Amino acid sequence: MKINRRIWAVDPGWQGMKGSRGAWSEVAIKGVALATSQEQTRLCQHALLSCRLIQKFSEARGCPKCKASFSLVKPGTVIPAHAGPTNSRLRAHLGLIIPKGDLYMKIGNQTVGWKPGQWTIIDDSFQHEVVNDSKGDRLILIVDFRHPEVGEDSENEFSFSKEKMKSSGLEREDVISSGFLPPENNLE
Repeated sequence: MKINRRIWAVDPGWQGMKGSRGAWSEVAIKGVALATSQEQTRLCQHALLSCRLIQKFSEARGCPKCKASFSLVKPGTVIPAHAGPTNSRLRAHLGLIIPKGDLYMKIGNQTVGWKPGQWTIIDDSFQHEVVNDSKGDRLILIVDFRHPEVGEDSENEFSFSKEKMKSSGLEREDVISSGFLPPENNLE
């Protein structure tokens, strides 16, 4: 697959992250609710069909700290442990191009993988890290949506910054249990 480098931007979470190596970039197709309608139109131009489908998904559309993007992680990349800025959302990863080899994400006490055409859903307020020591690019579609256990009237949940999460003890590092895809699924 040929990647058009002109439309890929360095993922904002990547900048300044200690212990990182390699390359992590994204093409945003839906910004957070704070994006103007003109910015949304510009973002959607990169993937019109994907953007229109996501806009029909009310849990993603009405989520203030949510976005959707294509995420590219190059071979030899390590994205060190980090956590998302809020626990008001869940993040769905759709495997698009998943190379065989040493490719995984550690989240809480779980190690997960991706498989083409399958979703892996995480709560990214838990600390997580990504390693791509395979020989190929990992490409996924990320779609954030409102966490079903956080009510729409819970304004504090939607306005929490990463700093507030750390100071209040909400940034999670503890044990999780879920039906994740084990990393060995991408080794077929």
